[in-house]
Amino acid sequence: MHEPAIRFIDNFSAASIVVGKDGVGLTELRSRVISAWRGPVTKRLAELHVDGQPVRVEHAEYFPWSAVQTGRVGGIAVTAILYSPEYNRFAWIVRLQNDSAAPVTMQWNVTSEFETNGAPYVFRHGILNDDRTADATHDNKTATWLLRKPESGSRRLQPGVTHTFEVLVDYAITDHEVPVAPVAGPSRLATWALVQMQRTGVPLADMRDVIAASDRLHQWYLTTQDHDRDGLAEWRFTGCITDDSPAFDRYAPHSGAGQWMANYYLPPVASVSLNSYLMMDAKCLAYLSTQAGEHAQAAQHRATAARLEQRLKEVCLDDGQFFWDYDHQVGGFNRAVTLHGFLPLWAGVALDDNVRRSIIEDYLLNPRHFFGPHPFPFTAYSDPAYRPDGYWRGRVWVHTTYWMLELLWHYGYHVQVDAAADRLVALMNQREEFLENYNSNPAQPGGGQPDYNWAFATYLQLAERKYRTPVLQIIQ
Repeated sequence: MHEPAIRFIDNFSAASIVVGKDGVGLTELRSRVISAWRGPVTKRLAELHVDGQPVRVEHAEYFPWSAVQTGRVGGIAVTAILYSPEYNRFAWIVRLQNDSAAPVTMQWNVTSEFETNGAPYVFRHGILNDDRTADATHDNKTATWLLRKPESGSRRLQPGVTHTFEVLVDYAITDHEVPVAPVAGPSRLATWALVQMQRTGVPLADMRDVIAASDRLHQWYLTTQDHDRDGLAEWRFTGCITDDSPAFDRYAPHSGAGQWMANYYLPPVASVSLNSYLMMDAKCLAYLSTQAGEHAQAAQHRATAARLEQRLKEVCLDDGQFFWDYDHQVGGFNRAVTLHGFLPLWAGVALDDNVRRSIIEDYLLNPRHFFGPHPFPFTAYSDPAYRPDGYWRGRVWVHTTYWMLELLWHYGYHVQVDAAADRLVALMNQREEFLENYNSNPAQPGGGQPDYNWAFATYLQLAERKYRTPVLQIIQ
């Protein structure tokens, strides 16, 4: 069943940062696709002055992944950064470094002009680093945070000190009460790890803060990230999940960056991966709540998991055969054959035995698709986009393969799981470093960048055969 969705056209554009004698300007160049619910505007969001000289910062509504320009205003080195930390969210940052021998005076005025668009924004400023301090770090606790509120002020900037001004705007939450996404919190899979920690003896009391933060992030996805109102959350930026996955290829032309290592915005697409993660997250939160004696909260999380399971089957299960992302705007599935199609089974979606067996045996354990000498590349060998060294188009990402091992063990494929784990360990033993990812063709060794923590963590899990106790088995 595919319900009508609210029409949504996302934004893909470019912008520039200009540093000149009159200051710093962030200026829109063009808009390739105009949003259905906001126009392409450039508004003055803030003004800065250094010893009376203007440092002009203008909000550009559309821009690429990031852009940086530098310049000078008097004795101040200016760095202007325009960037997109998440889908449908963007920010400008201006860093003013006093590298002169004398203090200077900064004045700022953050306008309320942008509030007329209805998008919440956060303004913060504070010392990013102080060259006089050995452990110079950015401490958000010392920054000034303002929500939907202008501010004016001034400060003397001492020599060797850098002061940072930031404005973060979040269009993804325009219709909601949440001021900003908790992007600095734990990942969507933190509770999956917490369940394992609790099982090994870590007291719940020691994890309470992380559990609470995980719950907040979980609720944020549920309440703010279903833009087409189909009951399933969406990724809104490819960089949030699998960068250049072939599942996003139909949207790549809008990015202007092609398909290789592109990061670009996505329209609302019912996501198999995100909602499988959220389903597992809800089950883990229910388990942890039960362990803490919070039974009413546990029941709410179980109800969330059941609702997500139902919607995944109604929207993303194609003719009862395989799970694909579904795009309501084009009325069709994104049929790239990737490991994401198995995540509903990993999260415990209940299916007919024959359907589940077909998905596992005809795809995951089929050497034509995934079960080769280097098992479980993210994109199947059989997919037209597959390349052995393709980033998310053919490489083996060992932390995602680990969930495939959990899945297979849970459903009784024990011999195949141990064989796959042994092959993965052998793959990782090619070099003394643990790589970000690995080429999936034995004739083409190598892969991504060295010294990645997820690879090291996965190696330990594989070597100790931790997958033989899948989290789904613990929490059911």
